Formats: sequence, C-alpha cells, structure tokens
Amino acid sequence: MLHPAVPLHRREKLAGMAAVAALLAGPTALAAVPGLSSFVAHHCHTLSLL
Repeated sequence: MLHPAVPLHRREKLAGMAAVAALLAGPTALAAVPGLSSFVAHHCHTLSLL
C-alpha cells in the first residue's frame, strides 16, 4: 500500500477487456445457437441455419 503498482497502459487494458469479452461471448453464442436455430426453423420454412 505504500508503493502502489504502476497503472496499466492503454494496450494492456484493451487486451484485458478483449479477453474478458471473448470469454463471455463464446459460451453465450454456443447457448444461443439452439434457440436461434429453432426460431429460424419455426418462422422461416425455406431457410435452415444448422
């Protein structure tokens, strides 16, 4: 506490935010695929997503 750490640089902050976004977006996208697929199958009879 007497010697605080040096603040992160802009590039390091952006890299950390990108990593967090990727870690959150991956499972979210995988969870959304079945719902989107059934939605498209139900509402668009000529299209197939998967």
